[in-house]
Amino acid sequence: GNIGTIQDALIRWGPKSIRIYSVSVHYSKPLDYSEKLLNESKHKWRQIETCACELRFAIGNQGYLTEVEQLSDETLKAFESAMEDDLNTSLAFSVFLKFVTELNRYAAEEKLTADMSKIAGVVFNNIMNVLGLRVIEANDIEKKEIESLISMRDQLREQKKFYESDAIRKKLVDEYSVELIDHKKRTIWGIVEGASRLHSFG
Repeated sequence: GNIGTIQDALIRWGPKSIRIYSVSVHYSKPLDYSEKLLNESKHKWRQIETCACELRFAIGNQGYLTEVEQLSDETLKAFESAMEDDLNTSLAFSVFLKFVTELNRYAAEEKLTADMSKIAGVVFNNIMNVLGLRVIEANDIEKKEIESLISMRDQLREQKKFYESDAIRKKLVDEYSVELIDHKKRTIWGIVEGASRLHSFG
């Protein structure tokens, strides 16, 4: 049926996916256990993690500053309006997800610059704090190890040693829960929610 333990759900979907699942329904309505909706929530959290990664590693100046400033302002106003409307977290989260989707589109098209990230990042972080969401960050030791492995992978890819480079990618996923995002001239990374890191989540 639609009954499951919290521990099972945490292992299968992760705490952030469950939090998103919870805020996607108005507090006055019952919350039914649904694997389909939890899977959708997990996908939404992946989108948010990707956006956080893209914002952190954005490079370059200028870009679509006016567009991003308008997008950020409209998002924050719509988010605050939804939260003030009897704490409509469902609507508020959908507003945030549209914002995330648009930022990811800029990044996928190689258009997201550091200047754009500074503008959008303020709103992104504010909303994340309100919703109680936080992406995982590597400590200094992990960061050094991860970046060393990514550098090795880049060299192997240049040498067309794809089997070896894929092995490093797998090691990064298995040992560090790292997701790699390959852009045209560089690779960026972020730690994603995974069962191996449940103890790290806030």
